[in-house]
Amino acid sequence: MKKRILAAMLVLALLVSGLFAQGSKEAADDGQLRFGAAISFITGYYSAMIDGIYEAGEDLGIEIVLLNAESDSTKQNQQMENLIAQQVDAIICNPEDSVAIAASVQKAMDAGIPVVMVDRIVDGATPSKMIINNSYDLAYQLVEEYTKMSDCENLEAPLKTLVMVGSMADSYAVNCLNAMRDAINDYPEYYQLVAEIPGDWNQDTALKGLQNALSANPDIDLILTPSDMYIPCIESALDQIGCWKKIGEEGHVRVMSMDGDVNGLQAIKDGYTEADAVIDAVLCGRWGVEYAYNILQGNEVEDGATIDLPGFIVNYQNFDETAPNAYSYGDLT
Repeated sequence: MKKRILAAMLVLALLVSGLFAQGSKEAADDGQLRFGAAISFITGYYSAMIDGIYEAGEDLGIEIVLLNAESDSTKQNQQMENLIAQQVDAIICNPEDSVAIAASVQKAMDAGIPVVMVDRIVDGATPSKMIINNSYDLAYQLVEEYTKMSDCENLEAPLKTLVMVGSMADSYAVNCLNAMRDAINDYPEYYQLVAEIPGDWNQDTALKGLQNALSANPDIDLILTPSDMYIPCIESALDQIGCWKKIGEEGHVRVMSMDGDVNGLQAIKDGYTEADAVIDAVLCGRWGVEYAYNILQGNEVEDGATIDLPGFIVNYQNFDETAPNAYSYGDLT
């Protein structure tokens, strides 16, 4: 997997430099299918999704044209226009902004180019398919299941909880936030929501917000995050106040996360965090390519249907049984 991620990063570097434009049509002249992959930004999770896209492309003999929007919705719309102009056979789209991408998705569909959304929906257009994890249910499950663990037996008071927030333009982040709020409200004997920390999927923003929240609330018991990309921020902020401690050590602050990437699972393995809701990023990428391919072969219809992507919870108590099923398990040290 690491070799594939490095290969993906090399392609991204070429894309940023503008070298991807040359010979765009010549590659299609040999009859090989060419799929565009419009990705919002690159984290451990999305690197794994890219692996899945490349793996499926290799298995099916499809050339992948990868474009990284670098968290810029305007740039991503321009990249979609570029893919339409190249007349790619299909587009796998992971939108930076579910609303802002709608016009480009509809334009591709109108041009006869199937568009399969992966990980996030499009709001305002009907794509071919949407490969989406039910992030609301999984985030709710993460919080709910913890109440059943031995850690929550005989609590003297509800756990004072901080909730990290992603981009509010991201349907996944909104679903996670709503689910965490609802679960906290549904289990008031276990949780007390103290603050929500806007992060906008930016490490610096998240770190500063968390530092301020911990300064104002030094007695926090639990941090919930919708993504493992925030784990380094959480480690840094807790370490600064002497609270990045292993489970069972005095001063330990509980942490539960989502994604199932290396950051999240390694922190559980090392004994610092409690749980991670794993979304199969590799499978998400694979299914995006496979559904687009089957649409072109006439084996699937373009109906805008949502295809549920499975997820599961890994915690420090069931780690040995469940973690090997996570896409990032092979990269742990």
